[in-house]
Amino acid sequence: MYTPSDSVRKLVEEGAECMAKKQWENAVDAYSEACQVYNLENGDDSGELLVMYAKALIENGIKNNDVIAGETGEEGGEGDEEEGEEEEEEEGKFQFFNGVAEKDGEVEEVEEEEVKEEEVKEEAEIDDGPNDFEIAMEILEVAKEQFIKHDNKIQIANVYVLQGDIYLETDQGIESMKSYQEAVNILRDEKDAIKLAETLVMLSISQELNGELENAIKSMKECISLGKEWKRKGEMEVRLDELSNRLTIEEKEKEKMKEMAKRVVESNDLTSLVKRRKK
Repeated sequence: MYTPSDSVRKLVEEGAECMAKKQWENAVDAYSEACQVYNLENGDDSGELLVMYAKALIENGIKNNDVIAGETGEEGGEGDEEEGEEEEEEEGKFQFFNGVAEKDGEVEEVEEEEVKEEEVKEEAEIDDGPNDFEIAMEILEVAKEQFIKHDNKIQIANVYVLQGDIYLETDQGIESMKSYQEAVNILRDEKDAIKLAETLVMLSISQELNGELENAIKSMKECISLGKEWKRKGEMEVRLDELSNRLTIEEKEKEKMKEMAKRVVESNDLTSLVKRRKK
């Protein structure tokens, strides 16, 4: 049972405030400390606290992924421009100060290579450790054990959803489907309609990304049937229509391909028949 002390409560409040401000790293630090303090005070982990910590790690991981993607795109564009400018500058130097420029250039090249080597080493050292998603996955496994011990089915389902989110974010499509499906199975038994509907949406998205359109449509139909008073019902109906249209188009394309294949086979049969007659 989650019964925090004042010190833990303050850290949780700090973490929640950081999450609200999208200060993910600070939230990670606050929740991490809260988990440690709770464990020291109680001699055991709190599943609820671990989930808070994992959520902060996931958000921080998403932020870092976005930053890396942005920097990679910018470096590509800027690098080309800088190379062009450097070439022009170097050409100018060599025209007027050949001897000096060559010596200076050699020194600068050596220095630049040394700096690059140091940067690569530093990056390698940083990359050696587990990333936020990997840590979050480990934390969620510990949280799941706590919830299993206390037979807290809703929270177990919540852990599976978060694990599905991590798999989806890290392009592990099959694993994301498995996790969301586990959550759906539990929530069906628990009769938590809203949570089940939300999870079915994520399962449907995962199925769509993995090319399982028929299953994605089934998940959306189940979702809509649950959300009679759900605010997002209209949005989900639009998504169902889009999926159904895509499936219809794909089925038509498959039929066209079958017809083409059939014609090729018939053509080959006729060709071989003509050859036999000539003989």
